[in-house]
Amino acid sequence: MSTTTIRIGERPRRWPATLLLAAFVAAVAFTLLADFVIRVQWFREIGQSGVFWTTLRTKALLGIAFGLGFFVLLYANLTIARWIAPTTRVLTPEQEALERIREGLEPYLRWLLPAGSLLLAFFVGLGVAGRQREAVEAYVHAAQADEVSFDALVRLGKTHRVLGEADKALTFFDEAARRRPGSAIPPYERGLLRLARGDFANGWQDYDARWSTDELIATRGFVPLQLIPMLKTAPAASDLVDQRVLLIGDQGIGDQVMFASMLPDLQRTAKSVVCLCEPRLMGLLENAFPAVNFVDPRGAQVDGDSVDTLLAMSSLGSAFRRTWADFPGEAYVKARPDGAARWAERLGERPAGLRVGISWRGGVPQTGRAERSVDLLALRALLETPGCEFISLQYGDVIAEIEQANAVLASPIRSFPPEELFNFQDFADLIENLDLVISVQNATVHLAGAMGKTCVALLPHNPEWRYMSSGSRLPWYASVHLIRQSSPRDWSSVVVEAAKVIDGLCS
Repeated sequence: MSTTTIRIGERPRRWPATLLLAAFVAAVAFTLLADFVIRVQWFREIGQSGVFWTTLRTKALLGIAFGLGFFVLLYANLTIARWIAPTTRVLTPEQEALERIREGLEPYLRWLLPAGSLLLAFFVGLGVAGRQREAVEAYVHAAQADEVSFDALVRLGKTHRVLGEADKALTFFDEAARRRPGSAIPPYERGLLRLARGDFANGWQDYDARWSTDELIATRGFVPLQLIPMLKTAPAASDLVDQRVLLIGDQGIGDQVMFASMLPDLQRTAKSVVCLCEPRLMGLLENAFPAVNFVDPRGAQVDGDSVDTLLAMSSLGSAFRRTWADFPGEAYVKARPDGAARWAERLGERPAGLRVGISWRGGVPQTGRAERSVDLLALRALLETPGCEFISLQYGDVIAEIEQANAVLASPIRSFPPEELFNFQDFADLIENLDLVISVQNATVHLAGAMGKTCVALLPHNPEWRYMSSGSRLPWYASVHLIRQSSPRDWSSVVVEAAKVIDGLCS
């Protein structure tokens, strides 16, 4: 009687392999999730979230449909192959080895076959869904009707502009303008691009197209709706000779500071100038341009008989800033001696190093506040520069943020009540006492530049047209140095470069 010996060994531990598999799955999931979040934010930044979700749904449906079809086909083939496989056959030694492997896997085939088929089907589905180039081409070719293709062209132009592909963006904006000549959107978008590239003569012409449509009235500033049809757009300097000009501040407060640099040109050309501007700027501009009659736009009455030309402030560029050589880059606003002296007394003894003003938040949600702003503690490498004193120039309620930063900084950031910086003349009086201003893209950069104060502007990857598309200098302000993000929302390299600027000034 024969005896069969069964060796019972320790069951192999599978947890290392399981952990490795789990780590791999987690890494893949994290990568896909990160890519998804980045794409969502990017499409949101260019205002095309609808395009993203439509594309995602289409890709998902394509992937599921092709994946399920491939799964059914593959699983059916494998199952049929098992059924019709011969049960008795003469095997070679190599085939016998393979057969032993098959027999060892036999208990697991019930779930291996569907799992393996499903995995292959998943990758096939991904491959079909990932053919983005073909999807974009199909979308463009399908957009044959003017109403549809116009929107597609504008979106593609915006996308290429954000990607930094200016020539491609211009091609799409030009075609969109040809498709719908009556719309101001393509020339306006093209104007932003041209101004950012330094093509001022053509850029201003396109930029003023926004006054011809209700689509873009959000940029009108203090220009009353009933006066928009009366505006002189894209003027030449000769159009303003000996004219009684009513100038109306449009867009934000920083823009009005920037456009005010052209007031000396207008004064030399026009017979008289009345300017409706942001009330917080009136004291500053009256101090700088005493011959101009500045009026608070709230409740102002326009006497048509005393005005020859009605002009938006931004339209002055078409008349006086048509080439780089037209920008003098000189300071044109100033602090009051007594106001600056009062701030000097409050600030007290000067530090051994530099006295630096900082601003780290800019804009509103509609103007890209998230992309333009930086966490205060992300500037820690700057804020801990030995011997330097930092003064908050940040508007709004940031007391809690400053207190949190001061809890870990060796030298605290000094701050003052926000209402003391509300009036821009008071703000300028404070800045006069500083050696340097460091600010993100906001009105503080414009005020420091207009005063001729040394300023470092920390810019996002895709800044507003006012900051140009490349380079470290602004045509508007000779004293402003630009530091740009090398990739979206990466402030680390910007902070490093700004620290070098401070070190250079301290040495």
